Amino acid sequence: MKLRCKNCGREFFTVPAVVAAGNGKYCSRECSNQAKIRKIKKNCLYCNDEFMIVPSKVELGHGKFCSKKCMGLAKRFTFKDFWVRVDIKGIDDCWEWMGWKDRDGYGQVTIARETYKTHRLSFELTYDLVLGKLSCLHTCDNPPCCNPYHLFSGTQTDNIADMVKKGRNVVRQPAIK
Repeated sequence: MKLRCKNCGREFFTVPAVVAAGNGKYCSRECSNQAKIRKIKKNCLYCNDEFMIVPSKVELGHGKFCSKKCMGLAKRFTFKDFWVRVDIKGIDDCWEWMGWKDRDGYGQVTIARETYKTHRLSFELTYDLVLGKLSCLHTCDNPPCCNPYHLFSGTQTDNIADMVKKGRNVVRQPAIK
């Protein structure tokens, strides 16, 4: 069987069984080794960083991501998946997070090894704002609610004042011995 070497382009002969076994790409062991050393530039589909990879891996369907980390992050939970996990109802109703909740009842999700409160994500995604150090407060006082119309931003002082105004502050009593 007549083939063309993928490294040097020279024609060579091999038996059909070699090709059937997935080999027969190179005319010699030397060309095979050179092809493994020669790398091409690709851009990561997740972080868009440039990285080098051998052409034979690209032929096998690899070479989409610069690292296992980026591959894992791209295949995990994404922001578009966020709303699938929210029980969206009427505009005035609470839209509860259906995923994991912390001990205080607030929805949480991990994206790219970072944990986010779901009500903050809802606010940031809807209003295209990054809250940073600001708090995200609920008008409904329902921790798993992700309805962006029930959320507003404020400082930690605003958050405490809102808690006191609504009677949610707890006065701690000294422990009885």
